[in-house]
Amino acid sequence: MHRLRPLFERRGGYSEEQQRLAGPGRVRRTAIGTFTQEDPIGLAGGLNLYGFASGDPVNFGDAFGLAADTIQVQVVRTGPTQYHTSIRIAPDDGTPAYTLGAGPKSVGRALLGRLTPLVSNRNRAGDTGPQAWRVTVDPGAQGDAAAIRNLQILDAIYCDCLPYELEPEPGDPNYNSNGYTRGMLERAGLPVPKIPYHVPGWEKPIPLPTWRP
Repeated sequence: MHRLRPLFERRGGYSEEQQRLAGPGRVRRTAIGTFTQEDPIGLAGGLNLYGFASGDPVNFGDAFGLAADTIQVQVVRTGPTQYHTSIRIAPDDGTPAYTLGAGPKSVGRALLGRLTPLVSNRNRAGDTGPQAWRVTVDPGAQGDAAAIRNLQILDAIYCDCLPYELEPEPGDPNYNSNGYTRGMLERAGLPVPKIPYHVPGWEKPIPLPTWRP
């Protein structure tokens, strides 16, 4: 009969087997069912630094102990009543999580109400900040890999040419970062979550003809 190795080989330390079972990122203490070390990627993995696979290990994995292969809509507060959305992608291959988002090409012109285009970039500075809310998006039948690939392609081919406005009205030709996020989700065939905050432009997604597949 195989003899089970004890959790602790010595006071204050883990056995080599326990280390291997936990993965290279951090160690999980099976006796209490949680990690004893913070997530190596910090808050990029979520507010719970001791969490795993976005709290849903049935549907998501974390083979490297670094992140879950997930697609999330992230909402950050940028002002007293302003919220900015982006798409957060957290691969499970050990590479850092990153965001796909958009914003004004010239913040100064935008604040003065002057014309400036809505441009997209990875890991924009405006995508980070005091986190208000984050929700995981179900990729459905297409799966995580295909959905992530579609989002990457859409982000790469966006024209960076639509006029930007901080709070676009339904009848005007302008858009903002929240409309970009929603347009990306819809074009990639992903469900659009309901945002529990006042997010200007969320109800005005970038129209599909602006994409150049």
